[in-house]
Amino acid sequence: MLQVAEMYFLQDLSRAAIGEALDISRFKVARLLKEARESGLVNITLLRPDGLDPERARKLKSVCGLDRALVVPWLPDNELLQILAEATASYFVEHIEPTDIVGLPSGRTASRIARLVKTLPDCTVVQIAGVAAAASMWESPIENVRRLTQLTAGQSFPIFAPIVLNSLQAAESLRQEPGILDAYSYFPKLTKAMVAIAPWRPNESMIHDSVSAADQKFVAECGAAAEVLANILDPNGNLIASEFTDRALTIPMHLLRSVPDVIAVAGGESRHEAVLAAVRANFINTLVTDSRTAQFILDSY
Repeated sequence: MLQVAEMYFLQDLSRAAIGEALDISRFKVARLLKEARESGLVNITLLRPDGLDPERARKLKSVCGLDRALVVPWLPDNELLQILAEATASYFVEHIEPTDIVGLPSGRTASRIARLVKTLPDCTVVQIAGVAAAASMWESPIENVRRLTQLTAGQSFPIFAPIVLNSLQAAESLRQEPGILDAYSYFPKLTKAMVAIAPWRPNESMIHDSVSAADQKFVAECGAAAEVLANILDPNGNLIASEFTDRALTIPMHLLRSVPDVIAVAGGESRHEAVLAAVRANFINTLVTDSRTAQFILDSY
């Protein structure tokens, strides 16, 4: 039994190869392996990497209909942002393929992820929303696109324009500019897209902080629970404030829903209601969040 266990678990030999070497049937090998585990001769331990919470992740997938979930430990906000970015950067490195067309936004989380990713295949990188006026160079989506494109030999398509315009006419005019039109042409072709989720509040949503006081008030009075790249959601995940979103240079929700893998990143107690609204909107494939936010969603869904 010990010899069979060593050959199988330590030498990585197949049951058939072990049976041939010991002149016994592979069925007897299987029985000896089963007895070795049942008797305690062999103990198998699975280690959870980096404190991830696979149990809550499984429940989120099942309850919310997600394809994948990554649940990191809860930490204070200044530390949580970093660990969420690290988890998402690892996901990017493991899952992005040379054929992928990857959409990137602006924001603190996206900029951290762009700096943490150290290697990528030759994919195409597309900016999926304009620049929020409140963004620093560190948080600029153009900078994020530039950083990730440096890691690949693929194409990149930035959007050199504000995310929200003062009029629908101005937004429609800019959408026809050659560079912006090129980026927009890739929106229906995206295979992966990263988005952040924010409540419509000061210092929480960069887009909230970049628009006029009149726009801030209008969106709030519509009942905004979450903002996702200037797409505004109510608590049930319904799109609202279309007059505002129509003036935004951003990927619309109907195209976001058609992306095979939308990776949503958000955490912290101040964002619980916003993340819940986004999950209810049914556009997220992969959710990266913390354990308290995950539990809030499970309790509320």
